[in-house]
Amino acid sequence: SIPIRIGFGGALHSIFYHYKGKIYSYEREGKLRPIPMDLYYFRLLESLGIEPKDRTLELPLDQDRKDFSRQYLESLGIQSSKPLVALNPGAAFGSSKLWPPDYFSRLGDMIVQELDAQILILCGPGEEELARKIHQNMKAKDACFSTHHQIIPLRYLGAVLRHCQLMISTDSGPRHFATAFQVPLIVLAGPIHPGYTQLAQESLVFVKEDTPCAPCHKKVCPIDHPCMTRLLPEKVMVSVRSLWEKYVAGTFQGLFE
Repeated sequence: SIPIRIGFGGALHSIFYHYKGKIYSYEREGKLRPIPMDLYYFRLLESLGIEPKDRTLELPLDQDRKDFSRQYLESLGIQSSKPLVALNPGAAFGSSKLWPPDYFSRLGDMIVQELDAQILILCGPGEEELARKIHQNMKAKDACFSTHHQIIPLRYLGAVLRHCQLMISTDSGPRHFATAFQVPLIVLAGPIHPGYTQLAQESLVFVKEDTPCAPCHKKVCPIDHPCMTRLLPEKVMVSVRSLWEKYVAGTFQGLFE
């Protein structure tokens, strides 16, 4: 048996809860408005008299993870003297969150040419072909490194990302590792409303293309995927330049410093 069961009231299964919080997934300000999910769950704690004081996301690392991250990046041939930008193209949620692979390739080439940075293409199990295709389509292959040959275990991913100067990601789980280490982050927002995952990070930017059908919150787009196909690399590059100028330029001293 479970001694204490806590959850939001309203649904049928809430009859089994000992403590029921009010549902605050939306707030009324003349209309319904999504709120970040961390605040959503904080309010469940508040119903118990617990007041969260900090939204900061942290991830402690042991020495094993720190050692692995450096060894892994060095094994790929990544230079410690040049900045590193991570591209995270996958999304377990569904294909509706995916940005076209050739867009990632074009963006990667722009970053290499304009910022003299290196590119690290991330992937999870089942996403190897996606990462391989992005790497294959890039012109600047000497400055591009893909993890599809040796996928980074999830427990080590945060340790690897902390060495990056910027991350560009779909709206998927790995992006939160960047937030934990305050790595400047660009999220490609498509079918999901950014309001749900607007975390406490100043260097976080959502880039999106306004379309009549977005946000639809569907896993698979039933039409021609306009929210992502109309979001061009050139538009994303504008945000890359902005974050780079504010958080990276003039401050980079080496990947492992």
